[in-house]
Parts: sequence; structure tokens; C-alpha cells
Amino acid sequence: MRQSSSSNDKFLRMLSSSLHGLAQPLSIIHGYLEISLEDGASVEQYRELTKMLLQQSRRAAGIARFVSQLTRLQQPATDLEELRLSLALEGTIEEMAPALQAAGIKLVFQHAVHERLVKISQIRLRQVLSYILDAIRTASASGDVIRIDLTQKHGHVVLQIHRDPVSGSLPKVASSAEETNGVQALALADAIVTIAGGKFTGSLEPLFVRVEFPTVRQPRNKFCEKSTAGLGSTKQAEIVH
Repeated sequence: MRQSSSSNDKFLRMLSSSLHGLAQPLSIIHGYLEISLEDGASVEQYRELTKMLLQQSRRAAGIARFVSQLTRLQQPATDLEELRLSLALEGTIEEMAPALQAAGIKLVFQHAVHERLVKISQIRLRQVLSYILDAIRTASASGDVIRIDLTQKHGHVVLQIHRDPVSGSLPKVASSAEETNGVQALALADAIVTIAGGKFTGSLEPLFVRVEFPTVRQPRNKFCEKSTAGLGSTKQAEIVH
């Protein structure tokens, strides 16, 4: 699938921003190494320098890993299947339930009873859902209720996620590392959705994610008419308490 100019521009902006961010820890590492070569430093000072070098090297490695993942995801997947998005989402939520429960986050998942299929790599679909839920975890506070709605509209399956206002709950103050991880997770999810022919919108504050995937065209026959008659009905479940 060929990338649009807008998606390619988005990738180049994120790549440029990441490489610019990589320059900072590398410059700090260079400065620390110069200091370490100076005479007269104590053992304790060398120990502190080593700790700071390790911290900055981990930061640089994280950025490099993100750039590698983002670049790899620009290539279209070849293992395409016709899949039901709700089943993939339920499986991903189940896998991440322990982390969400530990954070005190509750998910309420609602989807249409009858749902059309989307054509996408199963591995990449699970990846994009994992990235989204991980971003939600980093941006949510204990007691937050997150609503996940899966609907169908104009030949697309639409996944929409937002935070419900909860009385008495305090907004989470995310650390710099958590915010970076959340932004990167959404960027990777965006890359997967876009290369698969979908549309992605997401932000951490306010917490909002919207994903649209085109559905597989189905033949018009009696079975199809019967199976799509209940598209207005929904199924709701509280997944995580």
C-alpha cells in the first residue's frame, strides 16, 4: 500500500524530532566523558559520573529503538487477514489487565453485536492495540474510567477511546519519561494504522484516541442482509475493575 504525502510528512517530522532528541543525550555523554578524563577526580565522583553516563546511554538507546521501530513500520505488512477488531481488542485487554488493574484503571468496552471484518496483519493489529492501551495506562490516574467504543460508520470500523470524568478523581501528573513513552506509543500506533489504510487521531491530554479501519467489502446476498440487520445493537462490558 502506497503512503500518502501527508502520512510521509508525519513520519519525517517524527523522525526529525526523534533524531534531534537523540542529539541531547549524546552531547551530555560526550561532556561527561571529557570530565572523566580530568585529573584529580575522586572515586565517588567517578561513580556519580558513571551513573549519569548509564542514565543518558539508556535514554539514547530508547530513542534509537523507537526510531528503528518507527522506520520498520513504514513497510506494509504481507501477512494480511480478514479479522474482527473486537476479538483482537478483547484479547489485548485481557493480556494487559494485570497492569491496568495495578494502576487502578477501569475499562468499559462497548461494541456492535454484528461487526464487519477489517483486512490487516494480525500481529500488527495486536501491536497497535497494545500501544494504545499502554499510552492510556501512562496517561491515566488511579480511579479513572476509560470508555472504549467500537462502532461502524460509512464502510469503516471506528474505535474511539476517551476518559470519563470521575467525581473526586485527581488528574495524573505524568513524569517526563512516562509522557515520552506515551507519545512514542501513539506514534507507533499511528504508523501501523496509516500504513494499513486507516486513519488515526490521538492525544494524551486530553486523553482521546480515534482509529478508523476500512471494512472488507461483503457480497450483497440474503445472508449478508440478515447478518447486518442488527448493526445498531451493542454489547457492553466492564473489562477491568
